[in-house]
Amino acid sequence: MTNKANNTNKATNSPSINNTNKADSATATTTTQKSSNDSLISKNRVLTLTISWEKASQAYKKALAHFQEHAELEGFRKGKAPAPLVESRVGKAKLYEEALSLILPETYAEELKKTGAKPIAYPHFSVKSAEEGKEWVVEAEIAEAPEVVLGDYKKITKQALSKGKIWLPGKDTKDDKKAPTDEEKLRSIFQALLEKIKIKIPELLIQEGVNRSLSQLVDQLERLHIPLQDYLNSVKKTAEQIRTEYATQALATLQLDFLLETIAAEEKLGVSDKEISEVLASIPDEKIRKANDTPQQKARIESSLKRQKTLQFLLSL
Repeated sequence: MTNKANNTNKATNSPSINNTNKADSATATTTTQKSSNDSLISKNRVLTLTISWEKASQAYKKALAHFQEHAELEGFRKGKAPAPLVESRVGKAKLYEEALSLILPETYAEELKKTGAKPIAYPHFSVKSAEEGKEWVVEAEIAEAPEVVLGDYKKITKQALSKGKIWLPGKDTKDDKKAPTDEEKLRSIFQALLEKIKIKIPELLIQEGVNRSLSQLVDQLERLHIPLQDYLNSVKKTAEQIRTEYATQALATLQLDFLLETIAAEEKLGVSDKEISEVLASIPDEKIRKANDTPQQKARIESSLKRQKTLQFLLSL
């Protein structure tokens, strides 16, 4: 599944005010609102970050000093222009934005510690108030891992597998059918499990999935020198329909990811360092092998191996 460990690290690393992208947020929100799966999409958790004017003013001064250091204004050597002149040229709006970027990481980390929140994706920030001489208030929308109640998932899995047993070895009649492949069995299992086990996915994760798919589509079209509108005309769909399709796909993918991760945890299906090392050792090209010998790549290998073990476990029931 999507590497949740990596996502958690990203979510708790120093955030940037630039994550507040109104255009992306509005686009993704529209997508999820119009999805036919609204009942399976949960609201993001909202944390309110309060910054005292004392801290805000200190951050503002640091931001101004940063711009002053790099300012190249006529009549002054680089970094020697007076602070009031730099402030006037840069503008308070940009200085406030820079100040927030400086102070948000610490404030956000403190709020996570205070509330015990465990985000698994980058937060979305929105500034509610940032006035001189007053407290600054910023809201952070976060996504936490959904609760997955497995219930008697083994029984559901066995029933799905039994329905798929439509071929009997040794039989030779015109009604005989081929034995279902593992892929077909897994498809039946996933469908049966997700029909019974309802997993609500935070809206923020759906937004991420939609934005990622849209970016990939745009990049692909740019490489092929195909305008987006020409592509939409060729597939006879609107941009909104594409977004809705991507939202549905993201929801299904995330539900399955969380389901398999929960089953792996329930059955204690772990991956040893030796298994990861064996995968790396099997890579024949030394340069590629070294490039994959990083904590991030090892985490991906671990995630992949764990998923394979979980799938094999389900097929063995």
